[in-house]
Amino acid sequence: MRAPRRGDIIVFRYPIDIRQTFVKRVVGVPGDHIKVKNNQIFVNGVMQDGIQDIRLPFGQKTAAKATTNI
Repeated sequence: MRAPRRGDIIVFRYPIDIRQTFVKRVVGVPGDHIKVKNNQIFVNGVMQDGIQDIRLPFGQKTAAKATTNI
């Protein structure tokens, strides 16, 4: 199995309740800088077109900046 790449779809079971299945799209890979601002996603400073319906973890603000560390 290869490492996930940007744009891949990942399907996995929620570790706390394995009855739930999550389907997610990979936005960043290790070393990328991810920023969500005004409901727009930026990867390494470049706005990503075509990404819609952004849902952040409960309580996280859209001005947050994160760095992947997988």
